[in-house]
Amino acid sequence: MAIDLHMHINNDVCSNVRERIEEFNNDSSIFKVINVGLNVPTSRDSYYISFAGRITFKNAKKSIEVLESVPDDLFIVETDSPFIVPEPLKSNGIENNSSSNLHYIIEKIAEIKGTSPKHIENITNRNVKRLFKCMN
Repeated sequence: MAIDLHMHINNDVCSNVRERIEEFNNDSSIFKVINVGLNVPTSRDSYYISFAGRITFKNAKKSIEVLESVPDDLFIVETDSPFIVPEPLKSNGIENNSSSNLHYIIEKIAEIKGTSPKHIENITNRNVKRLFKCMN
């Protein structure tokens, strides 16, 4: 069983949710960082943290803190289409997101992690392949 968990609640509730997930002993879970500070679950390699367009926002301090604490082998990127349009598109009035905008998210993550977008692309490709292998 795979769980895609959208986290936009407080950290105490997030911890409780993680405990409940442990009870199910599922193969893989995706914690989606929307607007929360999160104590990153690193005890199992089947937890993945997902980052979308919000990581590109100027006020994304908590998302950035989460990203900085997530090991490279435990994060993925997504568009959250059609929602959460990344910067600079959001500032230019673009309202609908698409997969063609993933590069903005990857570029921002590379900037935060101090590496190249190509390196982040390779990391996330490897992580997604491992995730979907777990989900089959």
